[in-house]
Amino acid sequence: MLKGISPLARRSLRLQYLNTKNLHVRSISTSTSTRSATPEWQELIGGREVVERKKQLYQDKYKAAVENKAKQEGISVEQLKIKAELGKKAANKLNQPAPKSSSPVAAGSEGDSLQGPSVVRPSPSASEPSRKPSPAKDTPIKPLGDIMDLSKVSDLSSDNLAQLWTGFHQAKGFLSAAIPTETYLRMKAVANKYATFVLPLAREIEGETSEEKKTAVEMHLLQWAFLPPPAGAPTTTPDPSTVLFTPLAEFQSRQSFAQPYLILTHYTDLSSSHSLVLMRGEITDNVALSPTDAQVLTMRLQQFYNYTGLGGDKEEKRKSLLRDFHERPTEFNVDSLVQTAYDLD
Repeated sequence: MLKGISPLARRSLRLQYLNTKNLHVRSISTSTSTRSATPEWQELIGGREVVERKKQLYQDKYKAAVENKAKQEGISVEQLKIKAELGKKAANKLNQPAPKSSSPVAAGSEGDSLQGPSVVRPSPSASEPSRKPSPAKDTPIKPLGDIMDLSKVSDLSSDNLAQLWTGFHQAKGFLSAAIPTETYLRMKAVANKYATFVLPLAREIEGETSEEKKTAVEMHLLQWAFLPPPAGAPTTTPDPSTVLFTPLAEFQSRQSFAQPYLILTHYTDLSSSHSLVLMRGEITDNVALSPTDAQVLTMRLQQFYNYTGLGGDKEEKRKSLLRDFHERPTEFNVDSLVQTAYDLD
């Protein structure tokens, strides 16, 4: 039949025949009866409207969930995205292999004798740094004027203001502190550069018998966020901020939907008039974090972010760990972090 035609031509005709046959089969498979027998065809053939409608419903549902989460934390959706991204990077850095430590670390007891802030109860607030976003409406972060009568503060000395602030919160069961503005500015400068970090917290776990207890280390991810300055504040007023503390395992599991266990808010309204930044801490309801744990995390935050230049080798070691975490993650050593954090001198 194909005499006189070259092998190449034969091959070309054969391919054309097969292609035509395939097209024929494809046209048969799209018949009405076949489509009605296969529900997927409504989406794959001529059902783009169905696909788009489902896609839009999913996007609307996701958008509503994200907006609700941002509102709960008192931040914008953009800040929430930044928080998730920075937290993910921090978790990735911690999971990178670190150089082997010459001496294993045994977690010590967890600072029951710590002197410092008072203690806490509920309500989440803001998170990750992003310069002066528009404040979220209905934010759970209370303005300072809702906590105390600012019109009566002007007659108070700095010492009296500090005593009033810490005494009030101690009676209410909140963590609190009156921080010198100079100290806050030092911490803010470091936080502007290194907004995330991880801090260890000792946890007791059950041993093989009911009498035995072992100590393990739980890592908490901390995240700074800087907020718009107070309305009507002098131009020299530093930005207020919040610091979120979330168990690293919780963050790795739920990302931007992770529940912070502790939220610190730094109010800068009186930083110029009284040279004090007022700190208020709140433990979220129904989480496994005691008032003592909250105090320990707050003290360790100061350890790693308040550099006075007078701390000698210990301060340099803490600076090096924070720097390595961000700039040289392969050199970051978790054992060294635990050892350094337990040394509160």
